[in-house]
Amino acid sequence: MNKFKFKLEKVTGIKAKQLKQKTLELAKLLQQLETEKKTLKNLKMDLDSVQQEIFKRTMAGCSANELLEHHRYAEKLAQDITQQKRKIESIEEAIEKMQVLLLKLNKEKKILEKLREKRYLQYLQEQNREEQKVLDEMSTLTHKFQQIV
Repeated sequence: MNKFKFKLEKVTGIKAKQLKQKTLELAKLLQQLETEKKTLKNLKMDLDSVQQEIFKRTMAGCSANELLEHHRYAEKLAQDITQQKRKIESIEEAIEKMQVLLLKLNKEKKILEKLREKRYLQYLQEQNREEQKVLDEMSTLTHKFQQIV
């Protein structure tokens, strides 16, 4: 009997490796997204704190230089927040693209697995036919031998 060989076994293996690699990349992107969201949250908290400090100092009556310094710092934080939001959007887009790619790879892998299964069933049917053919020949030979004897 011939051993079953699937011609696209290497392709299936490659797809499985790609799927695993892209899944790990997606996990890293999700982790990076969480880190960047925490950074954004901290920046917003810092901005709120600075704005409260500006309000307190304004009510307490402080020098114009101090207020100007605090305003500049608040503007810098606002710019940082804007940049951080862009960074988060970029990561979210990369995550979406990665998810689409993972779906495509998973679909291709499943197609290859189904094809392999179909070919394996064909192989088993062919082996059964071959075996039945051998059994039929043996039966015919046995019957002819019994007629001779």
